[in-house]
Amino acid sequence: MNILPLVTFFLFLFAILCSSLMEGPIVLHRERNALIGNMQGVRQLRNLIEVKKYKTEKEKFDPEDKPPPPPPGPPDIQEPKISSQKNSSIVYFCKREKHQLKSKAKLNLMPLLKEPRHLLLYEAAAALIRELYGEEKFFKQALIKDLEYEVLDHLITQSKANPEAETFDTFLPEEPMFREIIYKILKGTPAYSLKEKKGYPPLGDFIILDKKVPDKAVNFCFASPTLLKAFFGEKITQEILNEEKEIWEEQHKHNTIAKKALAILVLKHSQGKIKDTDYDPLFTYGHITNPEKTFIGNSQDGQIEVRKTK
Repeated sequence: MNILPLVTFFLFLFAILCSSLMEGPIVLHRERNALIGNMQGVRQLRNLIEVKKYKTEKEKFDPEDKPPPPPPGPPDIQEPKISSQKNSSIVYFCKREKHQLKSKAKLNLMPLLKEPRHLLLYEAAAALIRELYGEEKFFKQALIKDLEYEVLDHLITQSKANPEAETFDTFLPEEPMFREIIYKILKGTPAYSLKEKKGYPPLGDFIILDKKVPDKAVNFCFASPTLLKAFFGEKITQEILNEEKEIWEEQHKHNTIAKKALAILVLKHSQGKIKDTDYDPLFTYGHITNPEKTFIGNSQDGQIEVRKTK
């Protein structure tokens, strides 16, 4: 008598029972970790906001309320005054990366809703999507040719069909596979780092619908390095960042390069393929004050990120 089918049946039944018994604890474990991570992120976020608020209020402190300074000692024992010098140990950081989450640092898709379509902006937006998600598994394995253009066309079509929409969150297609791709792009991972290539961002961190400036796509003074790379390529972007670092080393101020200097760089490296007149209508160059501040709190394991913009 062949008992192999019977043994196989019982093994299969045992596997189903084990899976059912384990599913509950696994789900509870994930929910517990998510809740704890969110609480840790919120706690860190609140601490950052309180520290910022304390510093702001401290600057408003009335000097008249401070106790008077002690009287100076006799001239023969009075310590010599040391002239204040700039701290040479200040480390340079790219302010464009610091501005990355501000609305003025993002690509405004509104100009692409108009006809005729601006080709340079269309290609830059597709390049930005490819830069952000092109190396992700769900993007590579998708059986869709030129996926970044399909995603961009979908966003443009839905934005036209829903003129009252201010975000892309509801722009989910009907086709199941494409719907899953769009959902992942809109949602992003709970935490990400472009430098360390961990996770991927939600689309809203880099592309928005800013109806206040429907004709301009980029504020050059705030544009993030990732956005500059989508427009100008890696070589020109690196030249821009290098020149801005040189400005900081000379002046110890975070200033962007001048509009004329940008035009010279573009003409130099693009070999005449791109001119300043091509992208100039899409850019604003003024140093507009941006009081917007985004605070970020992370869980201890770095898997969950909580944000608040004030």
